[in-house]
Amino acid sequence: MTDMRGSGVEYSRSEISEFTKVSDLFVNDNRLIYAELLRDSKGNLVYFREWMGSGNTEDNYRFAIINSLEELSEELKKDVDHGDLPPGKVRKIVEEIKNLI
Repeated sequence: MTDMRGSGVEYSRSEISEFTKVSDLFVNDNRLIYAELLRDSKGNLVYFREWMGSGNTEDNYRFAIINSLEELSEELKKDVDHGDLPPGKVRKIVEEIKNLI
């Protein structure tokens, strides 16, 4: 799978499973979505989303290389637009993790 922000970086699901977890970001039990912030072996921050109910392992995740809190906020706002995350949660999530990155 290729980075959704257009960096050209590609990771397989098995590669992503070896990354270091920085923080859990949110879970949407109704839509079966889980999101977390990871760090790859090169030090890149990776915003990772997985649809837990999907049977097709190639299509059940997306990721984005994140270079700033602003970029993370942009990705989270996309989740708000899709109904995966309540609107008030973006600021809270960014505040909670700002000291971690």
